[in-house]
Formats: sequence, structure tokens, C-alpha cells
Amino acid sequence: MGFGLGVCSRPWFAGVAEENPMITIAVDAMGGDHAPRPEVEGSVRAAEEHGVRVLLVGQPQVIRPVLASFAKPALPIEVVPASEVITMEDHPAQAFRRKKDSSVHVAARLVKERRTPWSVRETPAR
Repeated sequence: MGFGLGVCSRPWFAGVAEENPMITIAVDAMGGDHAPRPEVEGSVRAAEEHGVRVLLVGQPQVIRPVLASFAKPALPIEVVPASEVITMEDHPAQAFRRKKDSSVHVAARLVKERRTPWSVRETPAR
């Protein structure tokens, strides 16, 4: 398993750290082989150890119970809903085009809307 990191290099990002010292990262919580457990655990560790704000993107009814098992209520972690999931059975290109409310799409939209400069997703092993 690996992580793909989409970094936005738009000019608006320049100076974000000075304006808002807490960096925000969108995490596709539904994208891995064992999702969302590893994504949630890593997000909790990032928030605890590095002080980053995390937007966990995916199905809230799946993410929240896992988050509750790891997180303390005061951590800067928000669950952002995405109603669709791209599965291992889906053809990647077709699913990406058709499932516009998938976690990967919603995470990318958060970057486009300037809610975060970064989107991270695990690359599933095939």
C-alpha cells in the first residue's frame, strides 16, 4: 500500500500557513484496502502529534464509529460526507467519471474550493 498525495500549487496557497497556522489536509477515508480504519488512525495520529486539521472524506456512518474508537473529542477532525464509494470491482476510469460524489471527488473538490491545499488518498493494492 502507498499513499498518493495531491498537492495544490495554486498561488492562493502562498501565505496560508502564516494566515492560519493549523494546516488542513483532506483524507479520502474510503480509498484503501482496509478503509477506513488505517486512514482514520493515521488522521488521529496526525492531529495529535503534528497539530494538523483533518477532513475525513467518505461515508459518515462508516467513518464515525471507527473515529470514536481512536479519537478524543477535542481533536480537529471533521467528517465530510461522500455518498459514493469506488470499489475494487469498479473499472477505475469509468467509476471516476460516473461517481461524482465519491470520496476521491469530494476530497478534490475541497482543494478546488480552497478548504484545504492538500488531498491524500491511499493507493489500494491490486
